Formats: sequence, structure tokens, C-alpha cells
Amino acid sequence: MIEYGSTLAAASLFAAVFLFGRALHFPACIARHHRKIISFAGGMAVAYVFLHLLPELEAASAKFLEITRNLTLPAPAFRVYIAAMAGFMLYYALAHMVAWSHSRDVGELPPAQGGPVFVLHVTGFVFYVWLTSYLLVRDISGGRIPILLFTIAMGAHFLTIDHSLRCEHGPAYERVGRRVLALAAILGWGVGCITELPKTWAITLLGFISGGVIMNSMIMELPREKEGKFWFFLAGGGAYAALLIPLT
Repeated sequence: MIEYGSTLAAASLFAAVFLFGRALHFPACIARHHRKIISFAGGMAVAYVFLHLLPELEAASAKFLEITRNLTLPAPAFRVYIAAMAGFMLYYALAHMVAWSHSRDVGELPPAQGGPVFVLHVTGFVFYVWLTSYLLVRDISGGRIPILLFTIAMGAHFLTIDHSLRCEHGPAYERVGRRVLALAAILGWGVGCITELPKTWAITLLGFISGGVIMNSMIMELPREKEGKFWFFLAGGGAYAALLIPLT
């Protein structure tokens, strides 16, 4: 049964992250400890990837094999993992494209004016956010993780993405990008309520988006060498693992 109320609240939170994330300011007493906060959040991201996403990929692969057992498909046992690898590589390519464009002296429009790099980068995340909200409604894993816990993890992840896109694209993201991503969050929920994608498509897309989440978590959420606080990183991973393990 679809949980319209709780999933709408989650999708609305995702939209609010993109619309109002820039307005979040930590009090001075907390801001002084930003390295510890970054490290703690990075530990949470690692726990989420290894204790939820990877097991979910394994379960999705088994379900895909069950659904397609009477079909002749190329490498069905690897379909979900190939999709995850494709997602990982695509979002790495997007990150590399942005870094390359910023390093050029000429040829690209400055971040304040947008340009093809901005359009491609934001479009990649539109699909990312849309599918995450769709999967809120059409959960493939059978609801093994409570929506609240999933929403906290993905909301923090989207806040990191919002901050990264704002730093990389400036006013262009402020004018257009954040609104498009907020709309994608609501539309993903709406499409999930109205219709359901074929299971084979949905499972393959789950693999794709999981690869993207893994890549973006590793790039955006892990603290850099000089920013990291190892014990807070370890505490974040341990705390989130302690929440996840009893629920799996």
C-alpha cells in the first residue's frame, strides 16, 4: 500500500532542501566545529552506502533474476550491477566535466551565465532527484528501512548536492537550477502515485541511481584530508550503522 502522506512529506522535504538550503546557517558555536560535522556526516554516508545501498543492490539483482527467469536476456545476473557501474561512471563524468570547464581559460560561459555544462550537470541531477522521489512511493526493497531514516539520509545527501551545485554554478543555479530540482522531487512523487514503471525498468534504474549515490557520496560527503576528523568520521559511521542494522 502506498503511504501517500509520509512519502509526500519526504518528497516535500527534498524539494525544500533545494529551495531553501542556501538559507541554512549554523550558529557560531556550531560553525566553529564544521570539520567535525563534515567528518560525522561523511561517516554516515559511508554507513548508508555499505549497509543499505549495497545490500539493496543484491536484493534487487535477485528480484530481477526472478522476474526475468523465463526471458532470454544478455547477462541478467549482472544487469543491476552494470547499471550501478553506469551510474557511477556517468556522475563521475559530470563531476569531471565541471572541473574541466572551470579549468579552461576560454570557451565556456562563466558560471553566472550558465551554459551547456550547467545544463548537462543539472539535468543529470534532475533525473537523480526524480527517481529518488519515485522510489519513495514505489519501493522495491519492500520497506526494509523506515521512510524517516531514508529521508534523513537522502535529505542530508541532497543538501550536500545543493551546496556543491551552488558553489559550482553560482547565480545560474540560484535562478533556475534549484527550482528545477525542487520540481523534480515533487514530480517524481506524483508519477509514483499515478503509475508504476515496469519492474525490470525500475530495478535497473535503482541500480543506476545507486551507483550515482555511491559516487556522489564519496566525492561530496567524505571530508578532505586536511578537513577530516577521524574519530568523528568513525562516530558518524558507527551511529548510523547502529540505526540501520536492527532494521535490516
